[in-house]
Amino acid sequence: MTAPDASSIGAGALQVLMTAGMPPLESLRLGDWLLRSANGYTGRANSALPVGDPGMHRSDAIDRLSAWYGERRQPALIQLPHPTDGDPQDTELGAVLAQHDWRFFTRTLVMTKPSLVPAAAHPPVTAPPPGDDPRPGAVRLTVTGAPTDGWWVSASPRALEHRETLVQVLARVPEAAYLTAYLNDRPAGHARLAFHDGWSGIFDVHTDPVARRSGIATALMTEAARVAGERRIPLQYLQVAADNAAAVGLYGSLGWVVHHAYHYATPEV
Repeated sequence: MTAPDASSIGAGALQVLMTAGMPPLESLRLGDWLLRSANGYTGRANSALPVGDPGMHRSDAIDRLSAWYGERRQPALIQLPHPTDGDPQDTELGAVLAQHDWRFFTRTLVMTKPSLVPAAAHPPVTAPPPGDDPRPGAVRLTVTGAPTDGWWVSASPRALEHRETLVQVLARVPEAAYLTAYLNDRPAGHARLAFHDGWSGIFDVHTDPVARRSGIATALMTEAARVAGERRIPLQYLQVAADNAAAVGLYGSLGWVVHHAYHYATPEV
């Protein structure tokens, strides 16, 4: 059996697909471009995705999207995909943005990996409730169809700060799974999966700082692959800041490969 190959999908098409995993609360089509807004929480849900033709000169499109974000009291932000080793200013749009004195920041890697597709489907394994494993330091996982109290307890401070917005965003994800890791009876990490178009997107991978180096991130990533495989979903994607060396290294050790990169761009103040 030939392993699924993520290289058959281009950067732009994958970016469009990934929007379903972190959907905006408000959006506008500018030709093929997609303007997104979600109360300022996350760059992905609050940036323009310039894939395709905006239906007008790029300079006019930049002015239009800048006005749209200004009406929402948000900074104009563009998510600009490009080849992994490339410079965003080397793209056609990047060159135009540079001429308009926009700056580029936060290089992010999009990584992909085949799921662990089982030979035959079987019921998903549900982790025992926390406390059932007597071994100190044992990591236990739960997989649920909606965020639980434990999932929220293990959320990052930023996610909790924007919980109201995140709840609204998650309600727009059509099919999802929520992974919670327990360490010594307490929630210590979590992740969420978004399923769409034959892909499983991994979002919000977070470990409580006091529980790091306990194998939680590895356990979450391994379980994410298993869950996707159980659903017969062949491919996975994730997005990670390029300067997060620990996470990039972990994902690489688990077989993830870089598909492409992107930068954000915003006008110089």
